[in-house]
Amino acid sequence: MSRLSFRQRVALLTAVAIAVTVAVASAAVWVIAKHELYGQIDSTLAIQAATGSRGFFGHGQANTAIIDSNGDPTPTSAPIPVTRRARVVAAGRTGELYFSTTIQGQRWREYVGPLQGGAILTVQPLGPTTHALARIRFWILLIGGIGVFGAAALAGGVATLALRPVRRVTAAADSTAARTGPGR
Repeated sequence: MSRLSFRQRVALLTAVAIAVTVAVASAAVWVIAKHELYGQIDSTLAIQAATGSRGFFGHGQANTAIIDSNGDPTPTSAPIPVTRRARVVAAGRTGELYFSTTIQGQRWREYVGPLQGGAILTVQPLGPTTHALARIRFWILLIGGIGVFGAAALAGGVATLALRPVRRVTAAADSTAARTGPGR
């Protein structure tokens, strides 16, 4: 960095500061978007669990299972794998849980809620959510990259403009030194 001119150092440090700011803001947007999308799924799962195994008004997909306190599914339950976490809820050792899981190679969001003598399990596929998050990530990276590139260009311009008076004073001092000489 000592080989860089003062103007280049100012431009570089300004660009780095802006790039770090853009990166932190982009990461915050990503975390908030993910939290909001997963929150919507979790709300849907809670409603789905409250309405029973066949969705609203007894219609819909069978994506809900009821397990007893031993973790064994009832005969009318959907074929949802019973995890260790579900067994803990069914046994009454913890309250409701939301988590992501893989079932037959597909990502799902699962809700396990306590019931009298067992638990209810309900799932929603994460495919649409992961697709939306991938699109958000693409746009964050694209716009953030453009922002960093633009910041670097602007930092160079700002450094040039901000240091113009310093260059003028330096040029005047050099001119005066050349006219008067070192020994005069």
